[in-house]
Order: sequence, then C-alpha cells, then structure tokens
Amino acid sequence: MEKIALMPFETSMAIMEEPGVTSITFFEGNIQLIGKKIKDRFQEIINANPWLSGRIIRQNKKSSLQFSNSPDIEPLYHPDITNISVSDEMSYEEITNAVKSCIVHKGRHLINKLHPLTLLSIIPDKENPTEKFALILSISHVIADGFTYYSILNMFSDEATVEALNANRKLEISKQIPHYIGEDLYKFTNSISLGINSLKGLVFGKKVHCFAYYVDTQKVNAIKSDLPSNIPFVSTNDILQSSISKAVDARLSMMAINFRNRIEGITSNDAGNYEAGLFFDKVNYYKPQNIRSALNSGVPMKTTSNGVPRFLETLGSKFTEVTNWASFAKGISIDGTKQKIHIPIYDLNLIPFDCAIIFKPTADKTAVMFLSKTLSKSHVLAQCEVSEPVDNVIFND
Repeated sequence: MEKIALMPFETSMAIMEEPGVTSITFFEGNIQLIGKKIKDRFQEIINANPWLSGRIIRQNKKSSLQFSNSPDIEPLYHPDITNISVSDEMSYEEITNAVKSCIVHKGRHLINKLHPLTLLSIIPDKENPTEKFALILSISHVIADGFTYYSILNMFSDEATVEALNANRKLEISKQIPHYIGEDLYKFTNSISLGINSLKGLVFGKKVHCFAYYVDTQKVNAIKSDLPSNIPFVSTNDILQSSISKAVDARLSMMAINFRNRIEGITSNDAGNYEAGLFFDKVNYYKPQNIRSALNSGVPMKTTSNGVPRFLETLGSKFTEVTNWASFAKGISIDGTKQKIHIPIYDLNLIPFDCAIIFKPTADKTAVMFLSKTLSKSHVLAQCEVSEPVDNVIFND
C-alpha cells in the first residue's frame, strides 16, 4: 500500500467542505458502441494514476492518501446508473439535482471511509438513449484542483496521451504559496468571519439563478488594444475578473490562481492542490490592468490596499469568486461521437454568494456561467464582456 502525505491546505476546512470537482459532457453517439472504449481508456488512466482509486486515511491527526498500485477500478464506476435520468434538454438545476449521486462526497465524509475519491458515470440520454449520452467525471477536491481534474479528463480524448501524474506532494515547496498570496489573506480563506458570512448567505441568501453567456471576443479585444503603454498585456481572465467583480460591487473578489510553473519546482506534471485564492479589493480589481499589475507585483502580490477586512466588516460585506476552468479544458474528442456541450457541475444549494465559472462548452468557445444571488441577466450583459446565451434550454433561468 502506497502512502502520500497531504498538504495542509488539502485538509483545511475550505477544501474538506467542498464536494468533488465535477463536470458533465453531453455527446452525440451510440453508448452501446462507445461505452467499452471509454471504459478501456478509463482503465488506462487509473493504471497510470492509481492514486485516483485511493482513500483518505487520518491517523494521529495526520491525513494521507493511501492506495494500491494494483487498483480495483469497479468501485470507481457509478453503482446504478439506471436510477439516473438526465438529458441536455433539462435545465441546469434539473441536471444538478439528477446527478447528485454521481458527485464524490465532500472531503470530510471521505476520511477513513470506503467512498471512492473518483467516480465515472456514463449515462444514456433519457430523451434519446440510442444516439446521445452523458459522461460525468467527479474527483475529490482533497486530491485534485481544477488543473489536476482537467489533466485527467483531457486524457479521455483519442488523441491524448495517458500520462502518469506525480502525486507525491512537494510539501516544502508548497509552503511558499501563502507567501505569494500574503499570510493574512491566505488565513482569511479559512477565517471564522468569512465562514459565518458564507453560512449567512447559504441560510438567508436569495435563491441562486444560473445563466451562461459566451465571451464577446470583440469587447475583449477592444480592451486589449486600448491598454496604457506601461501595461503591454492583460489576459481575458483579467478582463472578466474585473468586470464581474465590479458588477457584484464586491468588497473582495477571489480569483483562483494556479502556482504551477509560477513557483519554481511545481510543474504541470504535479497532481494535487497547487492552486489557491487571491483576494482583490476594489482598487485592485477596478481595471484589468490593475489585476495584471498586482499579479506581477512580487512576493507577496499586492492585491489589496488595506489588508484583510475586520471581523464585523466581513460579516456584512459582499464577496464574489471567479474561477477559470477554461484555461485547462481541451474538449473531449472520441471517434464515433460529437461533443455537444461541456458544463461544470455545482450544487446550487452550496453557493453562498455571487460566483462565476469561466468554462469551455466546446473546445473552441469560452463562456461564463453565472451562479447569481443578486445579479440580473440585463446587468451582466451591460457590465461584462459577454453576449450570446450558451444554451436556452439548459440555462433558461
């Protein structure tokens, strides 16, 4: 039995309360003809990355990932897909409710349990089961961040190479991450005050509405071409982070940042949670170039002007979180199928405040999914660099 010590962040409250990182991809294709091919590829992926089949074990207050190098793949398949009824002709809320059993449990429910850390579900479309199907992959957030998740999901494509990721945590190097973010802001992620603010949003906040629009490349390119001379570059992510944060009018806006190839020694082959949240205040998110300047400002990154909000201020403040799944997604190309749409899955009942996910519905298009408690569609269209709706059936809220 192999044993890998987990990083402190991977056993923190912020991660332990998260359900598995999950997406659903709808395909045109005959599941009877394609299903075995997908399962064979999944077997290859697990053989190369047996840690995906492991367990979270806690002994003497220390948590580790334990697994066999001869993995049993059967527990990683959904045990009963006959009870799942899903289609791309359902709304997002209906889809997320239908596939709850396909999502890996929250981290705290996995400790010293037999629940799988990885779960694959291949489900025939309820409206057209012979010509359409859905592929749902869920991986525990304790062992995988967004980059790791898509590194695995991308391997399902025919042209992709199945690779063995390095699951051994670089514990000493990872200790640098709080220095880049700033010690106070890093601790703020797991603070009691932010936890209470989130709980208040979950219990007393408005119902979450979900809608999605494609990124308007003309608007994005216009901003990029009109930058001051001292800021030669901003990313599309900088632009969207800025406009979404302003639309929410957030006290702090969180951006998930990947530290692979940013901190020396952490590379694209390293599996685990090497991402963390940067908090930007209004001064630093007001313009995309302000975000870019903050990212290039050294160690720690200067993302706030006045530091962490105090306890009482935090309780009454508005926050937002923007995560970018598009940077890692490549689309899934399987001979005999056509990818119709790829969507991040997140339980709407677990959204504490306005959030947004940048994602790729197809390999060649980027979109933003708004999980909104306060933002209207008209406000988003007026304030953000988005235009055409992604899908009027799925995102009909």
